[in-house]
Amino acid sequence: GSMSNRGVELLVEADVVQKKDFGFTLQFNIAHNKNRVEELADGDDILGTTYSNYGSGSITIIWEGEPLGAFYVYKDAGLDEKGSLSYVDMNGDGQYTDTEDRYIAGSPFPDFTYGLNCGFRYKNWDFNFFLQGSQGNDVFNLSEMRNYSYGQGMNIERKVYYESWREGQDNSHVHYPKIEAVGSLKYSDRFIENGSYLRLKTLEVGYTLPKSIVNKIRFNKIRVFFIGTNLLTFAKFKEWDPEMGSTNGEKYPLAKTFTLGLTVNI
Repeated sequence: GSMSNRGVELLVEADVVQKKDFGFTLQFNIAHNKNRVEELADGDDILGTTYSNYGSGSITIIWEGEPLGAFYVYKDAGLDEKGSLSYVDMNGDGQYTDTEDRYIAGSPFPDFTYGLNCGFRYKNWDFNFFLQGSQGNDVFNLSEMRNYSYGQGMNIERKVYYESWREGQDNSHVHYPKIEAVGSLKYSDRFIENGSYLRLKTLEVGYTLPKSIVNKIRFNKIRVFFIGTNLLTFAKFKEWDPEMGSTNGEKYPLAKTFTLGLTVNI
């Protein structure tokens, strides 16, 4: 088989201001990549990852003409009159079959990624931050799918109890199906979400002690600094971390960290 990647990247770097007591530097990059499976042996599709704790079948597929690992799932049709999940019968035969009723519902590849790195210097102070983003990629939310897996004996969120279908009540507002041991859960586009995000990846603040103080204790340089990582994330994704990959649910999110340090040059 064969696969192609075609893209373009733009990088801009500038020393915007460089003076004795003040400096400002900037780096910006943006990149676009188009991934496509060009050819498979004998033209046979290859099914991807299966998570047995959630449902049968696979979430992704390798298909000629599509991105690698495209999401291949059922089309969600909401809740039926009995409070169960329902799906679109693509071929109209009255049955749900993995080979006939699933479709390409999204791609884990972004339309573009970007980053912005800015550095400031004022007298003995320095300040740097790095913004990182991704736009247009999809994520399959396995963590949310867990909330629908009633018969597996897993922990689910409290909201499921209050927002699930119940007989005899007004169910126009509910999001979750009727709570029952045996349900109709399948991998569907109900769990595919926008994975686009903008993240404050790093922030660093430092202070370099004046030469008049450092020379008295016979050092060349002493700098105190603080670094924070993964401090803020702006995203529509419902769960912890859109940067966890194409499927969210069985991975730990990136940790938010704080570092206080001292650099001494003898």
